[in-house]
Amino acid sequence: MLTDFEQYALSVPVPALDLPRLANPTVDDLAERSLLISYDLIKDTEGEAGLVALLTRLGTFGPPL
Repeated sequence: MLTDFEQYALSVPVPALDLPRLANPTVDDLAERSLLISYDLIKDTEGEAGLVALLTRLGTFGPPL
């Protein structure tokens, strides 16, 4: 089960990986995005903080790369 924040964060574009924004994503869409950015590997240990860190490293959050 994903939190509201995880659903939002997994829906934003990830330009570094050429992944577009997900509009009205399904659970399957979010699961696929989780795999593509490797969030599935850290979700249980790092949670939302790990997702923010991951997306920051990928240039989604924070200043442009």
